[in-house]
Amino acid sequence: MGAEKAPRAFGLDSLFYNVASMAGPALAAITAATADPAVAQSLLAGSAALGALGVAALPIQGDRQPSRAARPSLSSGTREILRHRTLRLLTFSSTLGQVGPGALPVVAAVLATSLHRPASSGLLLTAVAAGSFLGSLLWTWRPIAPDRSPLVTTVSMIGIGAPIAVAAATPSIGATAALLGLSGVFIGPFGAALFTARTQYADQAFRTQVFTIGAGLKVSASALGAALVGPLTHLPVWTLLLLVASSPLLAGGLGTLLLIQRPATTRTTTRRTSRPLSERPGQFQR
Repeated sequence: MGAEKAPRAFGLDSLFYNVASMAGPALAAITAATADPAVAQSLLAGSAALGALGVAALPIQGDRQPSRAARPSLSSGTREILRHRTLRLLTFSSTLGQVGPGALPVVAAVLATSLHRPASSGLLLTAVAAGSFLGSLLWTWRPIAPDRSPLVTTVSMIGIGAPIAVAAATPSIGATAALLGLSGVFIGPFGAALFTARTQYADQAFRTQVFTIGAGLKVSASALGAALVGPLTHLPVWTLLLLVASSPLLAGGLGTLLLIQRPATTRTTTRRTSRPLSERPGQFQR
């Protein structure tokens, strides 16, 4: 894959992943409200099975002459992340930024229940999915230059959190859905820019491990967010929405500040050694 195609490819990847991750719970909520919870559960199980079959059917070819060298371990990926300042910063900020949004499905259900409209939780999550779809399309249409991907990642987290914080002061379910949709618009660029940055800064030998560790930390943070907000569902909905918004706002703001205020030695080294992705040996083999 050529370097010029990587951001657009990651945009498509982010499009399908983010839409599926939000549309799935939304579809399950609507099905449970209109039909039966057992039907919704069966629907989710069936979609997971179809996904597994799709992955198994992919035409992936192994190396005909596998290298005798030992394969890099997850610890090698960890060292690669810790060795590069930008990778460290993006891994930490993207993990922290996922804690709040991980609790969003729970908060959406609480909000819908408080309004005596259980099906509205599906509407709210569908709005996020629709926004994510639009954001991913915009990125795929006009992707940002790879060297700006770290900053796009952190700024996008601010864009994810800010509308949710505003929604805490909105009494209307329609306005809340619109604000959550606006938040979702930033999810697409966030994912695509994060993938691009990992590819740009991680050595090819450890890139798989870096992606695996980053994905694992984000999923764990999302699950942690849902677990943390569970015992707090007795709080007012506006408080819960502020809690959801706090982690992406904090992670995005801190990450942006640290990226802008890089040490002078780092900036000098970057100017001397930085080259376009297409000119780096061993990356994006055609």
